[in-house]
Amino acid sequence: MKMKRILAMLMAALMVATMAACGGTPAPSSPAPADPGSTPAPADPTPAAPTDDGSITLWTYPIGDWGTEAEVKKLTDAFTAETGIAVQVEYLAYADGDDKVHLDKDYLYGNSIDKEIKQIDLSYHIADTLRAKNKYAGSIEIACGVECGFSVQSEQDYKKLLNEYEFDLILNSVHSVNGMDCYHRQFFDGKDKHTAYKKYLLAVLDSVNAKYSYDVITHIGYVCRKAPYENKDMLYSEFGDILDKILSGIIDKGVSLELNSHNRGTDTPFLPYLSIVERYIQLGGSEFTFGSDAHRIDRVNDKFEVVRDYLLSKNQKYINIYRKRQKVKINLTKI
Repeated sequence: MKMKRILAMLMAALMVATMAACGGTPAPSSPAPADPGSTPAPADPTPAAPTDDGSITLWTYPIGDWGTEAEVKKLTDAFTAETGIAVQVEYLAYADGDDKVHLDKDYLYGNSIDKEIKQIDLSYHIADTLRAKNKYAGSIEIACGVECGFSVQSEQDYKKLLNEYEFDLILNSVHSVNGMDCYHRQFFDGKDKHTAYKKYLLAVLDSVNAKYSYDVITHIGYVCRKAPYENKDMLYSEFGDILDKILSGIIDKGVSLELNSHNRGTDTPFLPYLSIVERYIQLGGSEFTFGSDAHRIDRVNDKFEVVRDYLLSKNQKYINIYRKRQKVKINLTKI
C-alpha cells in the first residue's frame, strides 16, 4: 500500500471514527474562532439528515491546531486532493457540541461531575458513516468504530446499545472510576499514588471482563496523564498482581492490547509503560493495535515509528486493524 493511500485512510479514520465526525450535512462551514480563547458559534444541535452531495462534514472542537483555520485547511485540502471528496468544517461550541462526539455512559453514574454531558446520537452517526462507507468505497476505506467508556454500572447500557449496530471495531476504555474521570484532579484528592492507581487498575480489570463484546483494551495507564505525583510511572513491579490478571485476561479473550502514543504528561514513549508491555509478551501476548489518540492535527499517527520499531525489537511483527470485528494483520516489516 502506498504511503499516500495510508495517509488518506488515516485522515478518513480521524474524521470519521476518532472524532465521530463524518456527516453528510451540506451546511456551510462555521468560521474558526479568532483566537484560542474565543468560543465559536454553537452548532445546530439537531443533525441534518445524511445527504449524497459528494461531501463530508468534519465536526471538531477548536482545540490546539484544530482551532486554526489554516492548519485545518491543510489537512482537508490534502484529503480532498487524494480522494476527490470535499470536506466542510463545522466548529463545535463546548456548551452544546458533546452530542456529536461523546459515548461515555460511565459519566452517568457514581460520583461523576460530568453527568450533564450530552451523549452522541449514535443512530445518526452510524447511518451516516455507513452511507459514506458505501458511497466512497472505490475511493477510501472508512471503518465504523466506537469507543466505550467502561464502568460496571454502565455495562448493561453498552450491552443493549452495541447489539443494535454493526461495527468494524469496538474499543473498551477506562476513563473513570465510580463515575469520576481520572483526568480530573478530584479523582486524586486524598489518595496516594498506589491507592489511586490500584483503584484505576481494578476498574481496568473489570473492563476486561465486561459483559459486552469488544475488540481492544485501550490506553492502560490513562490515569498517569494527569496524576499529581512527582513520580507518575506505572511500573509492572509495583502492580504486578493486578496487571497479571489484566494481561492474562486480554490474552484469554483473544482481544488486542492498544499501544497508545498519547504520552503527554508521562515518562514513557507510549502507554502502557514498557515494563507492562514486556510482561504481556512474556505471558504469551502478541495481539497489538496502535492508536495515536490524536486530538490535534499535528499528532495524527504520531510516534507510529516508535511503536513499530519497539515491537520489531521484541520480535513482534504484526499489529491488528479490524474490519467487521475481525482482525486484519498488518506486517510491520513492510511499512
